[in-house]
Amino acid sequence: SDPDPSAAWHLSNTLAVPMAAAHLGEPARREIFSGDLRRPFCVSNSPAGTATPDPSGGHRLDGDWPFVTGVLEAQWTVLAAQLPPRQPPDAAGPPRVGLFLTRTANLQIHSTWPAAAAMRGTGSNAVSAHELLVADDLATSWWAPLDLDRPLYRISVPAMAFISTAAVALGVLSACLAATIDLVGDRVSRADGLAYADKPRFQEAIAESEAALRALRAGYHGA
Repeated sequence: SDPDPSAAWHLSNTLAVPMAAAHLGEPARREIFSGDLRRPFCVSNSPAGTATPDPSGGHRLDGDWPFVTGVLEAQWTVLAAQLPPRQPPDAAGPPRVGLFLTRTANLQIHSTWPAAAAMRGTGSNAVSAHELLVADDLATSWWAPLDLDRPLYRISVPAMAFISTAAVALGVLSACLAATIDLVGDRVSRADGLAYADKPRFQEAIAESEAALRALRAGYHGA
């Protein structure tokens, strides 16, 4: 079947929790995956919030994450958040970012997606947290050592994400091609009285697009 862009986007987002969980200990993984595995996971990889170490252990999350796919169905969410600056404050390097896994029920969900203009099937909404405590055993980063050190989890995050999100582009191209064919249909040009479907330039454009789609799909499945 043709790749569906919304389904592909959903899949690429749900991968984040299993990949992040590979950096966690077994008790944390057992807690995360003891729920309904027919439901997706969700993620915001944008460090829109902050994570402040709590004196009693763990981190307190504060912030607003504007785009979290599948959050209405997911039981667990992984959020990226900025950690306190390096010490000394002028130390070189990019901002420190951590990943924090929490039950989605701990977050405030804001219904922002009904007004979206594209990919509405992804069900992406905004979430926020205020002083949300996340235990140390549910905190990690993409660069932390793997606890579940298997070949699958050694694949780089960009490579894993791009393999699945490639289906988004294929789905968009497939949908555009189908919509174009449907639009042309049996319409007749007022200029010359000929059906658009019978015009060589339209046939050539459709054929080239379909050939490109087939070639891209073959390469995608090969990858």
